[in-house]
Amino acid sequence: MQLFDLLADPAEQHDVAAQHPDVVARLKQAFDTVNAQPRPHPEQSAARDKPKKETTR
Repeated sequence: MQLFDLLADPAEQHDVAAQHPDVVARLKQAFDTVNAQPRPHPEQSAARDKPKKETTR
């Protein structure tokens, strides 16, 4: 995993992960937690995200 200080290095030329192992560990844990979540099939996501038709009465 790479880590960049975007304020000091907006071009992302200097990886600072080795200087901040605590930040890398925290980000990796968050990434692993999110990746462990089951994801719906793309067709299910598309159906869920479609706007619902308005009904008139």
